[in-house]
Amino acid sequence: MASGVHNIRDYLANNPEYVQLLVQKVKIVDVNQAALELHGAENKDDLLDNLDKFFTEKSLETFVEELITIANGGTELKIDGEIKTIAGKRKIISLSFLFDRISEDQLLVLLATMDITERIEKEREHKRLATALEQVADSVLITDQNALITYVNPAFEKITGYTSEEVMGKNPGMMKSGMHDSSFYTSMWETLAKGIVWHGEVYNKHKNGSLLYEEVSIAPIKDKNGTIFNYVSVRRDVTETREAQKHLQQTQKMESIGNLAGGIAHDFNNILSSILGFSEMILESVDKKSTVHSDVQEIYNAGIRAKELVSQILLFARKTDEELKPIKVEPVVTEVLSFLKSTIPTTITLSKVSSSNATIKGNATQLHQVLMNICTNAVHAIDNTMGTIDVRLEDIANGQTENTLLRPGKYIKISITDSGKGISRDNLESIFEPYFTTKGMTKGTGLGLSVAQGIVKAYGGHILVESDVGIGTTFIIYIPTIAPNNDETPHNVPKITRGDERILLVDDEIELAEIGERMLSSLGYQVTTKNNSIEALELFTTSPSDFDLIISDMTMPNMTGDDLAMECMKIRPNLPVILCTGFSNKLSQEEALAMGIKAFIFKPMVKGDLASTIRKVLDTNR
Repeated sequence: MASGVHNIRDYLANNPEYVQLLVQKVKIVDVNQAALELHGAENKDDLLDNLDKFFTEKSLETFVEELITIANGGTELKIDGEIKTIAGKRKIISLSFLFDRISEDQLLVLLATMDITERIEKEREHKRLATALEQVADSVLITDQNALITYVNPAFEKITGYTSEEVMGKNPGMMKSGMHDSSFYTSMWETLAKGIVWHGEVYNKHKNGSLLYEEVSIAPIKDKNGTIFNYVSVRRDVTETREAQKHLQQTQKMESIGNLAGGIAHDFNNILSSILGFSEMILESVDKKSTVHSDVQEIYNAGIRAKELVSQILLFARKTDEELKPIKVEPVVTEVLSFLKSTIPTTITLSKVSSSNATIKGNATQLHQVLMNICTNAVHAIDNTMGTIDVRLEDIANGQTENTLLRPGKYIKISITDSGKGISRDNLESIFEPYFTTKGMTKGTGLGLSVAQGIVKAYGGHILVESDVGIGTTFIIYIPTIAPNNDETPHNVPKITRGDERILLVDDEIELAEIGERMLSSLGYQVTTKNNSIEALELFTTSPSDFDLIISDMTMPNMTGDDLAMECMKIRPNLPVILCTGFSNKLSQEEALAMGIKAFIFKPMVKGDLASTIRKVLDTNR
């Protein structure tokens, strides 16, 4: 035994590890210098006592239990535990035991302890970090120095649609969308190669092919020598946010253009009223075979085109409402194609490849405008080369539409496909923006697709576009359908009706009052004109029974047309009133009718429309 103990004490003196000697009743009988340093003790007497002086209670219990369990086996034991230094500081140690039975009731134990506090703390820190990465909402991607993926967190899988098994060992470039050119990625890697963190916004591609817009930060991780061995990429999905921002910007842009359109519409329509009104009267008074008639006809046609342009702008800006009624889609499509065939080059083949009996609630003129705008763009895309434009109609039943932006229901799907030069990805997102165009100055205003989108959305539908450069473009229009109306009657151009009633015409524009008086007089009516609404009210107040109808401009100084109408109707409650306007923010058509005003018509008016409106109001009021 003395020899055994001597050998053990030699080991204590020479062992570089922290060593403690324990004997029966778990008392420390000897320690080496390394043990003193571990426990922060100055001499052995500070440690030669029961183990509970420096073991934590839990670690001491574990040690004693394990010691008793294997004491009789003479085997080696290794466990981890905690100790308390003389100063009370806790440290994590790795314990190794060697047992040697000395007698029946004595066991010699050689205890070697190694401080593993730093390693355990690092492991715990790594575990906390790993837990955080598993739970963070942003996707995290780690690559090695060769930019091959070594780790992705669950958020990455959820956001991109890829599982970790599918991307492990691959380059993140597999998710490129094609929306960035090579210089974008070159700049990124030049930054990272310098050891600088790169920040930017990136269009990537989801596994299902949809675009994924992400805010990305990529940090190069270096070793002690400054060599990059990892790249950590944190990516925040901002697709919905960017889409909302784009929608807001589009809304603001449309609102600003709408305000501009509303501001000029009243004055411009007054000018057009004069042009159209006087032109129409000249056309009625000169020989139809004369040069004058031909020239004035061109003036009149230009005025009509200008009127339609203002209507386009107001419609695009949601500043006007059009009457919607059941219309068959296919006859409008046939009419558009028939018109185009007579105007496009013979090198372009235009065809309708399918049919439909669908009925929508809309406006034939507006639908005609939508189809013409898209087909005209297709013609320009083909230019003077050989090409085709195919129009396909398809009835979509409930639940069959692949467009998630649409409400459940029945739709007609109109696909217009051309074999033109296609639309680049850079331009694809901008084609519906107002005034965006890639055409020359003489080929377009950039309003066509914006107006088309505005009309289709107003019908509760949606327009999609698919395009490949060098291959062609397909516009897909979805419009909700309704049950057909079997009582529909063909639309006929109204005949110019006449009358002999007495009309008070009020307009602050002298030229418009003059043309209105001449137009109404030519229809047989007895007309009194006033250019001042206050004077008109005074005249009516003096002789309220002298007039069968009041036709008043809406926007006038001193007293607006609706206020004039209300004052006159206080005197004669059943007095029929027609309000005319180039544009008004103050009063909508519905509000005017609710006030008791019989009709609300927009300038510029052609003679036939004015005549039919007057006759309808007077005959209904009898």
